[in-house]
Amino acid sequence: MVRAAHPRIFYTPETIPELVERCRPGGVVHAEYVQLKTYIDAHLEEQKALPGAHLPGLCIVYQVEKGKGGDVSHYVDYLVNGLWGTDGKGGGSELEQGEIWFPYGRGPTLQGHMGGNGNWFSWDAMAFDWFYDSLTAEQRLRYGNLIGQWMHSFMGLDPDQPAHITLKWGSYIFNQTWGFAGNVWGNNYSRDGVGSKTPVALALAGEGTDFEASVREWLESWAERVPKEFLPALETMGGAFANGPGHGMALLRSVLWSMEAWRTATGQDLFPEFHQGGLKEAAWWMVFGALPHNDMWAHHNDTGGGVLHPMARSAASAAPLLGKAYDQPHAEWLTERFPVEEAWDRSVWEKVLWHNPSTPSPDVASLPTAYLFQGTGQTYMRSGWSGPDDTWAYFVCGPHYVHYQSQEDGTFQIYKGGGLAMRAGSDRETGVSSTSMNAVLVYNPDEVVPEQPFYKQYSERNDGGVRGNPGNVLEPVKRGHLSAFQHVGPFTYAAADLSDAYDDSKIESYTRQFLYLRSDPECFVVYDRLNATKAEFPKLWQLHTMNEPVFYDGSERLSDGISGPGSTAYPRADRSVSSAYAPENNPVKNSSEDSFLSNGYGALLTTRLLPEQATTTGRGGEGHDNWGNPFNPNDDKNLDRKRGEGQNLMDRSWWRIEVTPDAASKETEFLHVLAPILVSRDNPKTAAQLPLSMFPAAVEQTMTDDRVSFMVKGAEASWRVTLNRT
Repeated sequence: MVRAAHPRIFYTPETIPELVERCRPGGVVHAEYVQLKTYIDAHLEEQKALPGAHLPGLCIVYQVEKGKGGDVSHYVDYLVNGLWGTDGKGGGSELEQGEIWFPYGRGPTLQGHMGGNGNWFSWDAMAFDWFYDSLTAEQRLRYGNLIGQWMHSFMGLDPDQPAHITLKWGSYIFNQTWGFAGNVWGNNYSRDGVGSKTPVALALAGEGTDFEASVREWLESWAERVPKEFLPALETMGGAFANGPGHGMALLRSVLWSMEAWRTATGQDLFPEFHQGGLKEAAWWMVFGALPHNDMWAHHNDTGGGVLHPMARSAASAAPLLGKAYDQPHAEWLTERFPVEEAWDRSVWEKVLWHNPSTPSPDVASLPTAYLFQGTGQTYMRSGWSGPDDTWAYFVCGPHYVHYQSQEDGTFQIYKGGGLAMRAGSDRETGVSSTSMNAVLVYNPDEVVPEQPFYKQYSERNDGGVRGNPGNVLEPVKRGHLSAFQHVGPFTYAAADLSDAYDDSKIESYTRQFLYLRSDPECFVVYDRLNATKAEFPKLWQLHTMNEPVFYDGSERLSDGISGPGSTAYPRADRSVSSAYAPENNPVKNSSEDSFLSNGYGALLTTRLLPEQATTTGRGGEGHDNWGNPFNPNDDKNLDRKRGEGQNLMDRSWWRIEVTPDAASKETEFLHVLAPILVSRDNPKTAAQLPLSMFPAAVEQTMTDDRVSFMVKGAEASWRVTLNRT
């Protein structure tokens, strides 16, 4: 099953000469190789221990310099006597080592190798494979046994753990089932380690270690189960990984690396098993997932309102191999679009191994301005591809697949020069529930909220929102679903049936329509039609904003309202203006001039057309920024911020707009028009300083039994919008 010669993982003796040529002066990745080699050599010269996640760089430099006929003994000495030492964790090493983060706390850097806590046992396996010819027979056996012991591990060494896939405490698409792959690949926090144990088995196959039988057992299990069970599950989920940009990218990397290692070591290429979804679609997720104004991942699922994951890191680590595996110009474009700027970044090595700059880049202007990921129901929309001033929107409704999914069913986000319609909370825990989303709450005081496997403090609440998170599942759990999607140049339309997303004790039927009109006058239309089981259940429409909004009744600015906890209610208000700029809270103040890329700050006019009689409330500010459901006495409080507070809060939401119908009814309609604009950074304005005349106006509403119609008028053009009511 496994080729005899080494290396086997990623490259083989037959293809190493190609790698050498790629890295020579004039080679396609010569600049990146010089960057990588400079970093590796500096550690040798200064006698400092490399973090284990940077072992691929050491492997590459060793093989390339050996292929060029150079002396590589110092690289061998550094690995064997420095990083590994006598005991596989630096025993006898004289390298200077600091402390590094491990899943169970901080510890000495060298402790992360296979003789210690095993945080980097997969990378140790790659080093064993790539340095194989320079290891003595005694070293191969000693280190092979130290690496091999991790075939029996489950969140740490466990001699009783069988060396085959069990799916214990996991699922097909849970990142810890595959092996966590942030700065590590297969650490002591892995569960089955479907991805992370595979390079160990591939490197040690046929080497006569004490774990030869375990290696064979694992390879047989992987060959049988991964193509038949795991890859179809990933294909069904599609390219937008359901656990979010953090854990989803960790999963993507682990799947990618293990499949490529399997291909080079066994000759079996499983990449064609993905026909449309899974890995084949994943590069599009990165293309559309980046917010134009900061090149960061959007805030969904495990990436809460205050969490910023740089798209550059994700693109650099995954796009090169995706581009190679599927010959995708947009994947190669991602690699060029988000270059690795720091030599120490762990993703340089992936570009050296796989990037192909000769692949023609796509015409950026011709990229689609909307994309639907069928598996997760994630819909991304943009005004265009002109730059950081573009409008970006997200609408989602789909099945539940995995832990770390948030209760996002039927919710939306809008960004233009900062956050305009956002997700509240400061991390994935404080922002997990419906009260932190742009969602409709329906409060049934007798609703029974099931016990939640994760985030109990935030999700085991009767907040009036959608059903809770059932954790890791083997089959997708049906909730809401997209019932329509249409993209035709000037507009993008999506509709979601949310009837099954809410508990049936309170909702009989619920449909949300989301329409983006990208031509002038640019606006979004959000139309909710819900039928509750009881008229007396309070309904609350929510929109989360960065800063305090101002409210209008027609053209009249309202100042007197009804005060509540961190809130002011306006019975007559039908419009509100919010801004991404306030002196105390704006993207530049919260981050830096360099990281906020837009030329202006966004602002949003929200116009309520339905219900005709409603009370609009502004709630927020310090201590009221992530409020629960005000109709539930046990939830009428703030959800305290947790980790991450004070960091990465470029677009942090501090306020929300609430709309509540004045009349109790089983059947309720909410119809809102949201018009974004961009205000120059040279003359920023708060919401109170923005006149209504700067925004397009939604007017001339008419209704029949089966349709609602209205106009959106701009300075030079207008839209006539007609939506079905049935």
